[in-house]
Amino acid sequence: MTMNPISAITCAPTDRILSDDLVRDFVTRIMLEAKEIGKCFGIPIEQVPEDRHAVSPR
Repeated sequence: MTMNPISAITCAPTDRILSDDLVRDFVTRIMLEAKEIGKCFGIPIEQVPEDRHAVSPR
């Protein structure tokens, strides 16, 4: 939902996406918005963006 579209637009791999503070913040904001949308539909997302960033492929 976040990495693939950004990677496709920028041709940057995940490690470059997450190493750029501006882009990492953008990705984090998207994840937090998705978490809020999920909550509205009764689909809680327990994982926080930083935890997801830590296990994203590098």
